[in-house]
Amino acid sequence: DEVRALVAGLPRPRVFVAEWVDPPYAPGHWVPELVDVAGGECVLGNAGVLEGAAPGSLVLLHSTIRPATTKKVAEAAADKRVNVIDACMTAVPSVVRQGGLTFLVGGQKAFFERAKPHLLKMAKDAVHMGPLGCGNVTKLFKNMVTASEALVVYEALQIARAGGVSY
Repeated sequence: DEVRALVAGLPRPRVFVAEWVDPPYAPGHWVPELVDVAGGECVLGNAGVLEGAAPGSLVLLHSTIRPATTKKVAEAAADKRVNVIDACMTAVPSVVRQGGLTFLVGGQKAFFERAKPHLLKMAKDAVHMGPLGCGNVTKLFKNMVTASEALVVYEALQIARAGGVSY
């Protein structure tokens, strides 16, 4: 219920699509991580992105979400003749501000090529990782590696501290 209340307070994606985007792009920029939690309401619900997307549009899902969610969105989009790719962002905010953003993209190669010029206006690189959902898998893999690195550093610092190293 708390998540639904939060989603209800978000700007309606359909309005953004209608007012700010010309086909062929219907951006998933407005699709927060709430997609998994709220069952895709931002994309699939009333006044969601798909409601405002024209046939032939290409929806780019940038959120760190499960591949199954991306596939669910793609299935619903196909019914409207709308195409979907997962274009996950990877970089910490300071790197993004310096122009170092990279997109990890899953989906049909032709859709990746169609979106690549758009993605490169925001990033230094866009890499096609494979079929739909592979951008999600790669981003989740990267997040797991990053988290494990932080844990290893923390544990090493604890061992150093226990051994009398002052830092």
